[in-house]
Amino acid sequence: MVSFEDPTVLAEFMDSQLENPMASKVDPTGRPVYQSRSDLGPLKSLRSIPQLVDFGVATRIREYDDFGVHPIQPDHYRAPEVILGTGWQMPTDIWNLGVLVRSPVSFFRNLFLHPLIPDKVVGYDWREGAIPAYS
Repeated sequence: MVSFEDPTVLAEFMDSQLENPMASKVDPTGRPVYQSRSDLGPLKSLRSIPQLVDFGVATRIREYDDFGVHPIQPDHYRAPEVILGTGWQMPTDIWNLGVLVRSPVSFFRNLFLHPLIPDKVVGYDWREGAIPAYS
């Protein structure tokens, strides 16, 4: 995740909401649904520091060779063994690093557009045996 480049960005965004509120509607259950507004204006600074976060789905396994079977990792970045429920171990977290390192440009472009699950994962017949290598 990347923090805001300047603390005034949120204050200015909130002021703009008071002047020009987001469009909204009421869904069939009676709850208000607001239109997303992602434009926070021009950058105030080019200095921004990336931060590592766990999205609230971190878990702990006691021994290095133990297996976990419950879902971990954010939905869009889950490793194949987590998606398929075949059991995962500590090295599963390397998948997340690989997703981030694979292509920083496509990571930031795709972060807000669609999940980053490679086509190889979706189209592979997992009954055939070993998990394929990813390039």
